[in-house]
Amino acid sequence: MTIAALYSALLILLLTVLGLNVSRTRIREKVAFGDGGNRPLQGAQRAHLNALEQIIPLLPMLWIIAWLGGSPWSIHLLGISLFVSRVLHAIGMLQRNFLFRRLGALISFVLGIVMPVWILVLLAMR
Repeated sequence: MTIAALYSALLILLLTVLGLNVSRTRIREKVAFGDGGNRPLQGAQRAHLNALEQIIPLLPMLWIIAWLGGSPWSIHLLGISLFVSRVLHAIGMLQRNFLFRRLGALISFVLGIVMPVWILVLLAMR
């Protein structure tokens, strides 16, 4: 479970950094509410929200795999993959690097298939 806690902390720090970037961009661009049609602010918001949209369903599955007795190496592999996918995607969104964005999204979507299947396998083995 401590391995899942490590990746939880890293992912929450990533979300916090992305949220702070939204605030920084909002101040720099002088947009108080919404996005004001401001492209840099829209990009910062989407980078933050896309990370949140993927972390919300995937992080609890990491904890479930740990709770069901997933091996430490598997939890590390999944946790690292999740963290790297979200960092790549955020960089891709913020720097308009479509390759990083696409790679981050692909890894997240693969995890969205692998993790629930992994849970089902662990449940079947009980």
